Amino acid sequence: MNVEKEPHRKRGNSCSLCGNYRRLFEPPALFCSGVCCMQKIRRNATYYTDRFKQNHWCERCFNQLKDGTPVQLDDGRETKKRLLLKLKNDSTPEEAWVQCDECHDWNHQICSLFNGVQNSKSSSYICPKCHIKNRQKNNSIEACSFVKESKDLPHCNLSRSIENGLKKTLLNAYEKVAENRGCQLSQVEKAEGLSVRVVSSLEKKHKVREEMLARYSKKGYPSEFPVTTKCIVLFQKIHGADVLLFGMYVYEYGDGCPGPNRRRVYISYLDSVRYLEPSSYRTITYQSVITEYLRFVKMRGFHTAHIWSCPPTKGDEYIFHCHPNHQLTPNDDLLCAWYVDMLEKAKNEGIVLETRTLYDEYFKNNALNPETGDTYDPTNLPYFDGDYIPGEIEKVIKELNADELRREEKRLRATGGSTIKGKKNKNFPMQKKEG
Repeated sequence: MNVEKEPHRKRGNSCSLCGNYRRLFEPPALFCSGVCCMQKIRRNATYYTDRFKQNHWCERCFNQLKDGTPVQLDDGRETKKRLLLKLKNDSTPEEAWVQCDECHDWNHQICSLFNGVQNSKSSSYICPKCHIKNRQKNNSIEACSFVKESKDLPHCNLSRSIENGLKKTLLNAYEKVAENRGCQLSQVEKAEGLSVRVVSSLEKKHKVREEMLARYSKKGYPSEFPVTTKCIVLFQKIHGADVLLFGMYVYEYGDGCPGPNRRRVYISYLDSVRYLEPSSYRTITYQSVITEYLRFVKMRGFHTAHIWSCPPTKGDEYIFHCHPNHQLTPNDDLLCAWYVDMLEKAKNEGIVLETRTLYDEYFKNNALNPETGDTYDPTNLPYFDGDYIPGEIEKVIKELNADELRREEKRLRATGGSTIKGKKNKNFPMQKKEG
């Protein structure tokens, strides 16, 4: 078996399965881990990354890193600025090839369902066409499969709970369709072959940013928040192959996490591709995954869930780095209405008790706490990893520090004193700026 990025044959030859030569993919979207708060790194731009290629920094954020200060990675490990690798965002991923040991034709690995990562070059490979010929010669036409499927991935309590809840929701939907059509339940087309799995569960520590920590650490604000990040995905077997349709990244701040994040969950990213069959069950399926997740974490003792409703801008992707051309991106109003519809269903099932916006909870009525009468400050706001709020707080504090420095210099000039440089971190009220 030969495994190559490009086969050593004439350029005009193509994959014997799909008929195409080069199968190119959309380049992955890279996001900066620096102070610019997850801004997308432009195509063909220079960027820096660690040796594990987990975190990336744009040139501007890289220049702001301090030489002697350890650089924190998402998995909790640390590196140094001088160890970061300088790269250019110009790669174009291309599908690798594999050569059949019998007919010696070349196939794309993805077309032949060949796993080049798990199989070494010493392994044997027979293409699907030769495999069918061999079975016909041996009169062995029974179906058999040695390919791992999504259902073979390990279950956990969370994935099992979501999957069972999804099946119940879809069963109710099938019964409604049968009732409306006046037909038997067996005659209703169903969304079959669905499986839910948690494919990633990592414990990490979310570091509080520099300006926030410097201003509020004396008030007892923590320097980090322990959090568990999970990736929940939905597969459907379509035409004999598992297709990844839906993904959701969540952050769970448990009982051992300090306030204000304690016992809160943050649904950070949702993404899907428009391939679920039949398509009429797409909305109810995706909404049910979220609803069942909320049901599960509520039973575990979490009291509040946060969802940031923000559709991607053109050219940006969240989880899947490309989408079908026929798939439209919803605008702000449509996406917000989609979430509201999902939350209303969750209310009807007793999962969600009430819904509020961040403005309603923390900034309405002059940002006064209705229970104590005190004014909210940034230490009251949930501080989630990768969220919009931490980045905005850093900007506000920097502006306040600059305003304070200007006022101090103006006062000293008026009194004939000397200029003070770099003074900062007094507790100025932030209500007006943040609101």
